[in-house]
Amino acid sequence: MRKVLVTGAAGELGSRVVTLLAAADFCSEVVALDPQAGPPVAGVRWIRGDLTALPPGVDRGNLMAGVDTIVHLGWIDPDESGGDPNRSLLEAVLELATAPEVGQLVAVSSATVYGAWENNPVPLSENSVVRPNPGFVYAETKAEHERVLAEWRRGAGAGTAVGVLRPAPAVGATGASWLGAALLTAVPVRVDRTDPPSQFLDVGDLATAVVRVVELGLDGPYNVAPDGWLTGDELRALLGPRARLRIPAPIAGPVHRLLRRRRSRPLPAGLLPYTMYPW
Repeated sequence: MRKVLVTGAAGELGSRVVTLLAAADFCSEVVALDPQAGPPVAGVRWIRGDLTALPPGVDRGNLMAGVDTIVHLGWIDPDESGGDPNRSLLEAVLELATAPEVGQLVAVSSATVYGAWENNPVPLSENSVVRPNPGFVYAETKAEHERVLAEWRRGAGAGTAVGVLRPAPAVGATGASWLGAALLTAVPVRVDRTDPPSQFLDVGDLATAVVRVVELGLDGPYNVAPDGWLTGDELRALLGPRARLRIPAPIAGPVHRLLRRRRSRPLPAGLLPYTMYPW
């Protein structure tokens, strides 16, 4: 029976993962760590805090007592300030995962690490090169975290299974993830005739995939996406009537920068290629 520590446990994804793990017959207990309170679930021990600020009375020793699997879902959405607030959380997770009792580490990355490029095959496989588009902080950060995980796996984490999920943008009943919301905001604005295929993943399906990786003890990267994809016309039809704008490629950059400042939901810097090319 497995005992699993889940970081970011109270979030949209984390709360689903915690509930599924608690109900799984291969899991004896879930230690759910998050600065926010989570709902009471049988078989789940909730701890308010994160690995950089544990609450009084909790240290890393009693936090990890009996834990053999870590699922790292803790994530702070980027603010383009140039820093990486998630790096310290990842490093704290890797420090815990170095314990000999831990046999598996699972982390959620993003399909954006492949980059959006005109010559990308459709679909991309896990063997495709990781080459995020320069300037898109979210994808660059996810790719850097993957690099850190791989380096740790070759060194201090040798012998530990490291499962990395690369999901399509997640959406759920209460809305879309940060990435999903940014991409949906950008849908009405397209460059020339470019209309790359789009994929969106239900957050519940992503949670199921995370738990499956834990159950099977999988190692390595795994794409997580629905079968098939939406064309540009199909996606716009789902979103309903709204103003649309086609802009010539030579002025696409300046127009996107203007829209970033003017829209009620700003477009993140560097998103433009992800609205033009497949990924």
